[in-house]
Formats: sequence, structure tokens, C-alpha cells
Amino acid sequence: MSFFIALIIIMLVWFFILAPFIRLIRISRQWRNTFADATRRARETRNPGAERKPKRPKKKIDHNVGEYVDFTETVDDRTDTAPRNDSDNSAAETESQIVDVSWEDILEK
Repeated sequence: MSFFIALIIIMLVWFFILAPFIRLIRISRQWRNTFADATRRARETRNPGAERKPKRPKKKIDHNVGEYVDFTETVDDRTDTAPRNDSDNSAAETESQIVDVSWEDILEK
């Protein structure tokens, strides 16, 4: 008799508590997947190929901003008469200060 009552209690718990809860979980997963598919399809129809192309970051500084200087190549006519000693790397070679540069102001356009 107690086995029969335990079986009835187990069946009632299954049918009224566990089975509806499992069905609710399955339905909510189905709804979530359906909504995700619908939003993905809507996004693809609005912007086809948007997910395949990576977005390039915007430039931080516009290419029209800044000063641009035109440089001219100058040729050095001097020749070194002293032979270089490559074995002595500890001494730094001294150079004269650059004085042949002329500055010009850039005209604004």
C-alpha cells in the first residue's frame, strides 16, 4: 500500500511540477533562438555584407590638418681626406654644427 502511495506522489510531482518546468525551459530556448535568428536576418537585409567586412578605425587626425614642408636634396661636395679607422669604435666622430640652412615661412592657403 505504501508503495502505491509513493508511486502516486512521484507521478503527481512529475506531472504538475517537473514536466511543466522542463517544457517551459524548452519553449523559452526556442523563443530566444527564434528572436536571435530574426534579428540576424533583419540586420543582414539592412546591411548586406556588414558582418563580413571588419570596420576600419577612424583616423584620429584629419589629413587636411598640419603643416607640410617641401624638402630639397642637397649634395655634399666635400670629401673626407682622413682615412677611417674601423677598429676604434669607442671614439665618437664629431661633426660641425649645421649652418647652411635657410628658413622660409609657409604661406597659408
